[in-house]
Amino acid sequence: MDKTTPGAQPDITYYSKIFSIPLIILIIQPFLIVFKVYEQVPWIDIPMHIAGALSIAISYIFLARNLQHRGFFGEMHPSFFFIFIVSLVVTTGLIWEIAEFVMDNIYTYNSPLQAGNADTMKDLFFAVVGGCLSFPFISTKKKET
Repeated sequence: MDKTTPGAQPDITYYSKIFSIPLIILIIQPFLIVFKVYEQVPWIDIPMHIAGALSIAISYIFLARNLQHRGFFGEMHPSFFFIFIVSLVVTTGLIWEIAEFVMDNIYTYNSPLQAGNADTMKDLFFAVVGGCLSFPFISTKKKET
């Protein structure tokens, strides 16, 4: 089977490359907590959520385009594709927020990951913003000349 056939072995190198930026942002997160950056510079949370959501959106765009190319699903109208990508990003943000909630309730921290409902809603809002910022990366088919 070739790489474009549904069911063919995925190219792990390709997938590791497209998710490398979100992974780097994820790795930065514990350092910001340990070194109390969030306490010293509270607004840093906003660009971190936007950057994380945007990098995840771009990764999902590459992943979806790769799966389309391999025949797993067909072409989508750009507006629907955009909504699809933003939905994936928001779902990822929701899973992240649930994980923070679980961690706060399983482990005792001096500084909890969740600062309440307002913080959770703000984080999810910035997941939407980061997902929406991916719009320029969703290209339409080039017109034939």
